[in-house]
Amino acid sequence: MDRDQVLREPDGTFRCRECGFRYALSGAQIAATCTAAVVDVGDTARAIHTPLRERRPAPAVWSPNAYCAHLAEATELIELRVRRIATEDRPQLAGYDQDAAADDGGFDRVPMERTMPRIEAAVARFVSLVGGLGAADWQRIGVH
Repeated sequence: MDRDQVLREPDGTFRCRECGFRYALSGAQIAATCTAAVVDVGDTARAIHTPLRERRPAPAVWSPNAYCAHLAEATELIELRVRRIATEDRPQLAGYDQDAAADDGGFDRVPMERTMPRIEAAVARFVSLVGGLGAADWQRIGVH
């Protein structure tokens, strides 16, 4: 766990320092949240005027295309990590530098029409995976 990004609340719940996400959801809550979020992301992405999709509003802020490409990569990575944790004994989970991936992958120029199907597919796999986890699976760990 990245102690700079993930905080432990007094009640023991972990929370993302950046976005405030609390890591205290049940499998069903995770599935419902992800399913709703992928619809919201798709609707929001499609509402952005095409010429604006590859523009960064500021140099340090990703473009809409880059956010979608990042979400595609991140959802695929998270699904893979959870799958490995569920099936391997203490798997070593590689780090992920999202800014380097965005720069190296030219995410600003990757059309969201290519990345939205990846997001939707990865979320569907993740939701299915989480729905099949038993109580003991939630106690498994990966090493990061």
